[in-house]
Amino acid sequence: MDIQNLTLFATLAKTKSYPETAAQLQMSVTAVREQMREFEDQLGAPLFEREVEAVRLTGSGQALYPAVQRLLVDYQRVEKQMHRLRNQRDHELYLITIPTMLNYAAFDRVTHFLREHPVVNARFRETTKHIFNPQNATDPGDIMFTRIFKDCKDDRFEYIPVDDDEYVLITAKDGQWAHRPDLTLKDVQDEPLYTLDQATGLYDGALKVCAQNGVQPREIRPQHRVDLILQAVRNGEGVGLLMRKSVVNRPNADVQVVSIPRNIALGLCFIRPIGEHTAAADDLWQFLKRQYQE
Repeated sequence: MDIQNLTLFATLAKTKSYPETAAQLQMSVTAVREQMREFEDQLGAPLFEREVEAVRLTGSGQALYPAVQRLLVDYQRVEKQMHRLRNQRDHELYLITIPTMLNYAAFDRVTHFLREHPVVNARFRETTKHIFNPQNATDPGDIMFTRIFKDCKDDRFEYIPVDDDEYVLITAKDGQWAHRPDLTLKDVQDEPLYTLDQATGLYDGALKVCAQNGVQPREIRPQHRVDLILQAVRNGEGVGLLMRKSVVNRPNADVQVVSIPRNIALGLCFIRPIGEHTAAADDLWQFLKRQYQE
């Protein structure tokens, strides 16, 4: 059984609120509703009543909830023990990255370190979140490569800044907005606007950038992947609002990139939780500090 579905069920049962559940799990309200319906279909029984405005467990949901709570507590205990075991192995290295890390020089720095340390057993995992939120860091790994809003740093973590980033407007190279260096968000506010969805952590920032520039898009089309947005823009289906480095560092992006005057400050950086780490993780961290801070 999928632990994500159990976590979603337990969170919704506890909060009794779709918006609060969505905020805690960094999902959209629509995604919460759809995933819960799929889970109920798998079980073959409704877990929440839908004939009332309040979120209320059905009899089946009430029977399942205590068992799920116990399972999640046990699951977290096992996860912590597994993490301790991983940290006891000096050559283990667990890295979590944004999906576009391959497009950055930071990836070359890490692979250079691994070539010089062939005994290190490095495991990479891509996160669905394109931006790191310290308040919801349930699995920070040994080291993360990600974006962070510059006003969201947390003293439980340490950081190695790599580069700055910002939102930019993306249009087709050969479309009606091509070759317009003076193009603004207001000019295209009636076009469908493609941006990364709530699960990535960048959706709310995109809306804030629009508001700061006095723009209310006619239609927003959230997507989960950068390549899908670029494809839609190239096909003339609308415009995009993405992070600059996600586009300019991507081979064959083949779109026009336009700066936005009133923006939000973000930083690309390596992050790790303060505390004990494997020897391999410490060695990589010191290597990266020398690369970026000297």
